Amino acid sequence: MLKIGEKVLSRKDIYQYFGSLQQVAGLRRFTYAEGKAKGLEAVECRSGSGLRFVILIDRGMDIGLCEYQGIPKSKKQRYILKIYSRERGNRVIYPD
Repeated sequence: MLKIGEKVLSRKDIYQYFGSLQQVAGLRRFTYAEGKAKGLEAVECRSGSGLRFVILIDRGMDIGLCEYQGIPKSKKQRYILKIYSRERGNRVIYPD
């Protein structure tokens, strides 16, 4: 069973709407190729409800990125967005 918005989908329903479950939810293992994180192994986790986070395997299973329905939930991301917004002169409101 997978809940997307207000709809609860069975396995049969999922394959009726999507070609693969990986389009909606799942795990993806990868290695960063650039910057300070070059060579760092990580796993991206996505739920059908909009929760997405990255587990940094080589950093003691730390959570690097965490967002819900596209809104960042980690303190680091909020800080970066605040700085970016200040430079642009925009006002940022963070929903909690």
